[in-house]
Amino acid sequence: ADFSSLLTEIDHYLGCSGKQQDSGASNNELVLSHRIDHFLGLHPSQLELESVVTRDCLEALLELLVTGRSGVSHSVRRRCVKLLTHLASSRAWQETLLESHSCLDRLPVFFHQRPSHPLLTDGLCLLQALCFDYHFGAWTDGDRAAAVASVVSVLLFYLRNDSDMAIYEPSLGILASLLRGNTDCQNLVRNSDKFHWLKKQLLKNLENPSLSITIYSMSLIYYLGGCGEQLFNCPTNSYQSIQAVFHVLLTGSCNSRWAPLYSANLLIDIATSGFNQDLLPTYEYLPVCLGPLLDQLTAEKLLQGKILEVLHVLCNHERSRKLVFDQILLNSALQSDTTDAKLKNSNLAFVAILSAAQDSCDSAVKAVRLLTDLYKHYVDSQCQSKHRLELVLNYLLPQLSVDSLQFNQHVTEAFERNVVRLGAYCKLLGYLCNQPQWCDLIGRQLVTERCLDLLDWLASKCCYVGRSQDYRRRSWIYFGQVCSIRLLWLLCRISNFGVNSNKPLANQIEARLSTDTTETSSNGEHRKQSSTSCSLARLLACGLVYHCYSGGPYSNASNGGSGAAVSDYCGDQIVECALRIVCLAGQKLIPSVSRELASLLSQRHRLALASANNSIASGPSALPSNGCYAGSIGLGVELINGHGVAVGSTTSTSASAGSSGGGGGAVNGGHELGSGQLDQLINDVKNRLNLKDTRVSDLLTLYESKLQACQLSEESLIAYAAAQSDALSRCQAVARRQAQRSAALEAECAKLRGATADAEKAQEALRVLEREKAANEARLVKEVKSAQRNAERLQALLDQTEREKLEMAERNNQLKNILMSASAVFKS
Repeated sequence: ADFSSLLTEIDHYLGCSGKQQDSGASNNELVLSHRIDHFLGLHPSQLELESVVTRDCLEALLELLVTGRSGVSHSVRRRCVKLLTHLASSRAWQETLLESHSCLDRLPVFFHQRPSHPLLTDGLCLLQALCFDYHFGAWTDGDRAAAVASVVSVLLFYLRNDSDMAIYEPSLGILASLLRGNTDCQNLVRNSDKFHWLKKQLLKNLENPSLSITIYSMSLIYYLGGCGEQLFNCPTNSYQSIQAVFHVLLTGSCNSRWAPLYSANLLIDIATSGFNQDLLPTYEYLPVCLGPLLDQLTAEKLLQGKILEVLHVLCNHERSRKLVFDQILLNSALQSDTTDAKLKNSNLAFVAILSAAQDSCDSAVKAVRLLTDLYKHYVDSQCQSKHRLELVLNYLLPQLSVDSLQFNQHVTEAFERNVVRLGAYCKLLGYLCNQPQWCDLIGRQLVTERCLDLLDWLASKCCYVGRSQDYRRRSWIYFGQVCSIRLLWLLCRISNFGVNSNKPLANQIEARLSTDTTETSSNGEHRKQSSTSCSLARLLACGLVYHCYSGGPYSNASNGGSGAAVSDYCGDQIVECALRIVCLAGQKLIPSVSRELASLLSQRHRLALASANNSIASGPSALPSNGCYAGSIGLGVELINGHGVAVGSTTSTSASAGSSGGGGGAVNGGHELGSGQLDQLINDVKNRLNLKDTRVSDLLTLYESKLQACQLSEESLIAYAAAQSDALSRCQAVARRQAQRSAALEAECAKLRGATADAEKAQEALRVLEREKAANEARLVKEVKSAQRNAERLQALLDQTEREKLEMAERNNQLKNILMSASAVFKS
């Protein structure tokens, strides 16, 4: 059964719990437990996320954790918590639990209630899984920031007042996750009244026998210190503390699942922070520790991904990169029966990386990125690791097919992972194609029809320009566009850049992309579908213009920080790939793509071209950094002129507005460029494109001749001056309004400062009153105690007087008896 039905059953069970249950309740709990165990064996990316039922039922699960509802079986509750923790290992599920269900809004209330110990430890374990590797620095709105601040205050309370390791240890780890990359949380802890106590406690923890507590404490010292020197200037033997980080990461000897993961994060943060690299014993330990580090590649998926990230960081430095290369890509064939221990370990590590590259989890892209780091530096004419490279191709090339995408409209996370993985494959293969011999080898082994089917499918699914409200849909469409452009660029490069140009492959690509497909409807009419070439051209337009000029819809600013995962696929790379493809295609390889793209550039993106030309006209200092102006000037002029599209001839409002800014009529009216700017632009275009093909050089020469023929006309200069004058007037008006607003804000601030001073005085008076009240209470207590002592002494005196009175009465009786007896004697 599907995952939604399981959550529905759990929701029904929670709704019935606490009520009178029938005799079969225990059997129902057993069946439910078995079903939960089944889904614990599946990767979260295989489970349906987008369903409304799923979201509602997850809300019920969190409610169970928060309230600790009575009547719920202990085993079912523990399994539900375990299920949530398992889901948190997936980035998409982690975001869903943290954001959609207000998890951090609920858990502080749950913590403050101080529930029973097992329920509290379950909640801490879940929160640690949810917070690990999540970027809380993007949570800037009030509600989210308040929720994080509340959790931080609760954790500080636990660390200060709870010595139970089952609570203390995960609280330390959660706090480290919240502070990683989150300056707001770091400042919150620094300004806390518990900060000085925490700092002393963390330094003391560096000598703790528990490696988990040591790693968590080192992470907190580093995040709170603001720089690496804080960690290394500790009074304790910090050099051995750093050794502890390596020891936990390399040997996996710690009982905690999280300690090696936090160790990897700490090493990555220190190595990429930019402070003195010599403080790290990385280069001294690498020859010894790299073998054990590679042995950990067979660990569970989360740790495997972290090991790959550490290796990626090591590849950023020349000294360590060479060591990693020698360990992973030895210049010999894979031999399973070898007796050489070094070669055997290298074989195992290499196979582990290739296996991870085929996986559907996050480790796949990290593994391909590591191979890309190595091959782009060391695959050259002197490299002899041919056997290893052929194995890489045997692993990766069969994956370039539609079947490997596993598209499911209800489970888009797995599809997105697969698309990203294929995009990373194409990037690696593109680096390999820098050498003609490898380019020919890839061309011979590549199944062109299967790749073209993949291109066709992606073009039909991902040909979309716009901002969807569904982040998941926007995300996988974007990655599909990246993958399409990279794959098309790879095919074009293979067909053009080999030792001998692969003419059969070029002809096959051109025939496939230039052919329109038709289908017959039920009434016998022939209906023409949009061709693959048209869809691919639209994909190129998306990459060239939308992702580039508008900054892309998947940046950190537009999706609340979740765009960290797409940072490796920025618009600049899409633009470069698309420019190369179209320049290679021209009118020779794929003419229909060029025509369609030229039409799109002329119809949809006139203002974007004008904006780029404006930047160029403003001088070299104003040139964009992402190379978009290369597309607007070079590619736009060539395609539009080459296919007779008169951009400047239109009289629409948008076109005229663009031309007044300096570029809408660039083709017919002339570019507003000076001679010095022309030279700067042409040289920068050549450097950006980095093209080696002679045909592209001829194309750039053609650009140069056309641009140099353009002259600044007197009318365009007058229009440009008028536009600049209007812009200056608007800026001055805005400046005046800002000055007025600043004055009003300053007056308001003065009022607030006065109110603050009054509040401080009142606070001081309140503190004086509280001190007097405390003194009076102390004096009253003393007087009460004195009165109690006086009452006790008075009671003692009364008791003594009573005893003396009784003794006197007894003596009087005795005397009376004596007198009576004496009187009797006297009478006798």
